[in-house]
Amino acid sequence: SERRVTPTQLTSALSALGRENKDGSTLTWKGTLSLANRALEMLNDGRSALGEPGFTALVKITAFAGIEENDSLYADKVRALISEMREMKITIKKRTYASLVALLCGLKLTEQVKNVITEASNDNVELDEETYSCIVAYLTDNEAEESVWEVLDEFRRTNRTISEQMAVRGSALDRFFRKHGTETMAVHRIRKDGACPYCRIKLESVDLANEQIEQMISQVEEYFFVSEEQKLALQDLATWLKDLDRNLDCVIDGANVGFFMQRPDLGGVLSFAQIQLAVDACRANDFKHIGVFLHEKRAIGPEIDKLRESCRVYLT
Repeated sequence: SERRVTPTQLTSALSALGRENKDGSTLTWKGTLSLANRALEMLNDGRSALGEPGFTALVKITAFAGIEENDSLYADKVRALISEMREMKITIKKRTYASLVALLCGLKLTEQVKNVITEASNDNVELDEETYSCIVAYLTDNEAEESVWEVLDEFRRTNRTISEQMAVRGSALDRFFRKHGTETMAVHRIRKDGACPYCRIKLESVDLANEQIEQMISQVEEYFFVSEEQKLALQDLATWLKDLDRNLDCVIDGANVGFFMQRPDLGGVLSFAQIQLAVDACRANDFKHIGVFLHEKRAIGPEIDKLRESCRVYLT
């Protein structure tokens, strides 16, 4: 009888790809794919059980073959394997989706690249930074930058933090921001006592008259919808107006979104995409000096270029 293919054989074949054997031969991707197909046949016939390591190896081999053959049908094959893992209640890990992302980017399936984060989320899989970087790089290099904002918002929704390594100069994220005329900057978190660890200044409240607060709210409210909760947030925002060297035409409350993300507050503009739309809308209505407040976070958006001493206020 035919010997069954084990998960160990599949993972060993992956690691041996392209490596020269003692007899001078090398294992090609076609040979590895043949082994994977045999394992799948045995699985479907009930002659083998692969478990998570075996299925993950199958996914990786299939994705690799799809890139080599430049065949979009392999994306369906990978999804079929993931679906089978789901049905068999086998844990789907981030490395499984990393293989799918590599395949989709390699085949330039832009719409599928845009949707893969949602697919992973539906399987309760949090993609790692390397996979997110792969997605950002692909979207940036293939004229689909508008979708990068949605990718970054996924970090906010899952309360994730983008590391310095992911945003280092020359990285996919750094290239994306530079394409928009924005340089990534160091971020300094405000301590619980309100002091900035960078400039040593302790933030203080400022007293604004009710008329000034109402004027600030109306300037924002006039151009895009502001809910009751957002009105309250904008009133709180008045305490941030401190030591400004120019008069603002408009203030945008960016809430707790930014390069480093934690739980958002209830008011304000709650996503990267909304921040950019808000800035564009204000500029289209001849607002020249726009204040964008990204509480304790990094400046994001077009031409937001000035870091104030408080390390919290960014002006266009």
